[in-house]
Amino acid sequence: MEPTRLPQAIDRTTRLCAKCAISNNNDSLRYVQARQAQWDEWQHEKAERQRAREQREAEYQANRARWDAEKAERAARRAEREARYDSLRRLRPQKLALGAHLDANSADTADFQRIPGVGTAYARAIVGYRERLGGFIDARQLTEINGLPYDAANWVRIAPHFQPHRLNLNRATFKALVRHPYLNYEQVKFIVNRRNKIGPLRGWDDLRGCPLFTERDHDRLAPYVSF
Repeated sequence: MEPTRLPQAIDRTTRLCAKCAISNNNDSLRYVQARQAQWDEWQHEKAERQRAREQREAEYQANRARWDAEKAERAARRAEREARYDSLRRLRPQKLALGAHLDANSADTADFQRIPGVGTAYARAIVGYRERLGGFIDARQLTEINGLPYDAANWVRIAPHFQPHRLNLNRATFKALVRHPYLNYEQVKFIVNRRNKIGPLRGWDDLRGCPLFTERDHDRLAPYVSF
């Protein structure tokens, strides 16, 4: 190689090396920047996941608090129902034991509720029917009450020598007469008209001639009426 060309070659080599160095530096910078960008993206994703996890945790805690409140409310309602049931059970009359009996004419509604199958409504119906009737003279009269359990009569007895209240056919008002279970409207109408037109009834003989009164009516009414 000629002496004049040697510096030129060296200069070209130097410039080439400088370009290579710059290129390498640029590649390294781009690599570092790419790695930094990737790292920043990972950190951002990590932060997003952390926020999502914290949000889920907050929602869970809120739901847990609501569930606990609802559970406590249900427990309170259940305790209230149990307390009310216990109170009603204590107030409810104890049913009669097998072989026990009630006096049909002295028992009140609470006593009648002790009969198996008889509740408040039936007990009131028994007392109301007894008052309209004037008292029971036979336990089987309970079967005349509509809807009453068929075996309710087996739990009552009639006291010896009981005397029912008698209804005076000559003094009782139309309303009082028609209220009696063994007298119907037509029969009461006949009695009142008979009293007004002819005078007081003297006995059953005055009613036997009327087709409205049968022998069965006589047998049922005899203990409950007077003249």
